[in-house]
Amino acid sequence: MPSTSVFPPAFESLLLTAVWLTALMLAGAALALIAALIIRRAFAERRLLHAMRRRRELSRMLHAILNAPVEPTGQILPALQSGDASIIADLAVGMLRNLRGKDEARLSALLKSWNLTADFRRMLRRGRRGQRIRALTLLARFGDAESLAILFDAAAGRDPYVQMAALRGIAMRQDPGHFPQILDALIQASELRNTAMLADVLKEFRESAVPQLLTLSLSQARPEIRLAAMRALTAIRSPDAGPTLIALAQHGAPDIRIQAFAALAR
Repeated sequence: MPSTSVFPPAFESLLLTAVWLTALMLAGAALALIAALIIRRAFAERRLLHAMRRRRELSRMLHAILNAPVEPTGQILPALQSGDASIIADLAVGMLRNLRGKDEARLSALLKSWNLTADFRRMLRRGRRGQRIRALTLLARFGDAESLAILFDAAAGRDPYVQMAALRGIAMRQDPGHFPQILDALIQASELRNTAMLADVLKEFRESAVPQLLTLSLSQARPEIRLAAMRALTAIRSPDAGPTLIALAQHGAPDIRIQAFAALAR
């Protein structure tokens, strides 16, 4: 017995047409999405190639300027393009690992002559963690009041790695007047737990910070901070620390005692 539809033939034709149109629309949308992804990937590869080419150009430019017989000044430096600041920051931090003394100072003077402070400030606001740390590492070597204010602002941030980079940059100035502010930042920063990194910051102040480090070692600050102060004293090797370290060698906490004995042994 032939089957009969409950819908009239006109409705079935309309429904079939709608199904076909929907299928065609979905297929068109899929093709459009595939085309968009292909175009996006092509542009991404093009940007990557441009960035790699620009990185090579800037690397050659930096080495040429640093090896030139004249000091780098704003009048002779070539203009930078959009996005160059991030590349230069990455290159400069890599170069600083192998530079000392006059060469390091010359690179810092070059970056400052390029007026990159505003670019580094933008990187601190919008950049990824690595970009922010690189910006702070370079600002630490500028030596002016504006860069110091930026470092203090970053030291009050929440990212412990960025905060540590800012504190290390402030300590590099070796100004005893900054020590109380650094201590306040360390005490308030509950996320900073790396004793070795904290000690690296504190020991930058050298002999001028010995009285504050002794007071910090005897304080009720977090154990990580007290141990960092003792490690800094160990690195500084000041004879004035002897009586305090002898007293700490009898402390109830094993970590404090061990660090006191290690400092006395040095």
